[in-house]
Amino acid sequence: SLKGYQSVGRDVTDQRRAEDALRENEASLAGIFRAAPVGIGVVSDRVLIRVNDRIGEMTGYSRDELEGRNARILYPTDEDYQYVGNVKYAMIRERGTGTVETRWVRKDGTVRDILLSSTPLDPSCGTAEVMFTALDITDRKLAETRLHAALEALTRTQGELEARYAELTQVKETLTEANRKLHLLSSITRHDILNKVSVLMGTIELAKTKSHNPAMAAFIRKLESATMAIREQIEF
Repeated sequence: SLKGYQSVGRDVTDQRRAEDALRENEASLAGIFRAAPVGIGVVSDRVLIRVNDRIGEMTGYSRDELEGRNARILYPTDEDYQYVGNVKYAMIRERGTGTVETRWVRKDGTVRDILLSSTPLDPSCGTAEVMFTALDITDRKLAETRLHAALEALTRTQGELEARYAELTQVKETLTEANRKLHLLSSITRHDILNKVSVLMGTIELAKTKSHNPAMAAFIRKLESATMAIREQIEF
């Protein structure tokens, strides 16, 4: 009947719309895979279903070498592989997405640090098929390590400088006190010596008036000259 024909026509239209939408989504996904500056892939039960060229650049493998293989090929150890499987997928089940820092090993054996983020293609199907992005953060982590080392060295240097400054301050205080004591001692010593010199000069003057012996007068002159020299040196 005409009514039945119209029903079939409506079903075909809906199907075509769904197919067109699927093709559009596939085209958009393919465009994202090609244009994205980060690695993108799809895994199903941790088997690599699809990867973009950036994944190949990061790992040194071709797409053909990766697609269809278990993701274990990307990890340097079983521990790294299991960590991602446990932690990241637990995040996906809890939050709908998971992000972890991990390590991948390139085909040539070089190990790289990777920031891995994943989300299910269909949240209603759990983690059956998961899309992931991979960002190589090796250079960033190396820079962070160097910066951390530089900061530690700077902190050590600052501590050493502060300790050295405290030590020099203590030395300065010690020297200041020593100079004060030496100045006091030298002042007292100078004063005492000059007093003794004055007494000696007085005694010499008295001796000059008491003695009329020419030989003694010569000795007295020598004593007077030496005493005056001592006074000049002390005063200087």
